[in-house]
Amino acid sequence: MTARTLTHAGLTLTISDWAKRIGQTPQFINSRLRKGWTVEEALTVSKRTYTTKAMRKKYLETEFFKMVATIDGALQVFHKRAGSYAFEEIDTPGVPKPPQIDRRDRCPRVTQDRA
Repeated sequence: MTARTLTHAGLTLTISDWAKRIGQTPQFINSRLRKGWTVEEALTVSKRTYTTKAMRKKYLETEFFKMVATIDGALQVFHKRAGSYAFEEIDTPGVPKPPQIDRRDRCPRVTQDRA
């Protein structure tokens, strides 16, 4: 029995050799050729990674949780930095500082009762 050869990009190899070269099985290439794919398509179009709905769902969930973890980490860093800036004295030219509020000024009724 003679091994079937395929020619692509000026190179003629057996299906087994092509399979090793592209990292697939010979059955994979034969299957594509039986379905009517051209030699070029059979050897160059990448294999679909997620074929079932369950596998696609699992992949999307994984990617979603990676994204959420990344956003969560970024928010934690932001809150740390924003919190440290909130307690710093900001001296901006032309912007008046807020008045210092004395404890007695917070509740005028208490100070009137004591007087």
